[in-house]
Amino acid sequence: MVDRTNYKKMIIPRDYQDIAVSEALKYFKTNSTKRPLVVAPTGSGKSVIISELIRRCLSARPDLRIVIVTHVAELLTQTCHKLLDMMPERAKDIGFYCESLSEKRVEQITLASIQSVYKKAAIFRKVNLLLIDECHLIPKKDTSMYQGFIAGLKLLNEKMGIVGFTA
Repeated sequence: MVDRTNYKKMIIPRDYQDIAVSEALKYFKTNSTKRPLVVAPTGSGKSVIISELIRRCLSARPDLRIVIVTHVAELLTQTCHKLLDMMPERAKDIGFYCESLSEKRVEQITLASIQSVYKKAAIFRKVNLLLIDECHLIPKKDTSMYQGFIAGLKLLNEKMGIVGFTA
């Protein structure tokens, strides 16, 4: 369980993080059917980039439903901490769906482990934006957990945006 109290540390993205977010958003505007990929070295703050992308998207469209998915709980909690640092007012809107964290709560912003959700796309209803951390792990096989989850979400919203993040 992640402590959602006492988050008042405002993080301001570094220039390269800000550029990564701006370029991903610009890419969506000009290539609505494509999926941008954000590549940033280990230690460069992908959690900050993800959080800033979410912050900007929600500023433009406060009703967006967002899922962040990856394969390890540690990355989910790290991203949650950055989200809370950058948007403490959104603490009640953030949920986890992750067996290893003993939390299964779908919210407007849900951080999920692929192992916990790959057969459960329907519980998320209409997702507007799917963010995949460590997306280099997605196999091309249609039968993979990631591909099945993405296909399930797309059945609920074929216009769902997807952004991949990798080192």
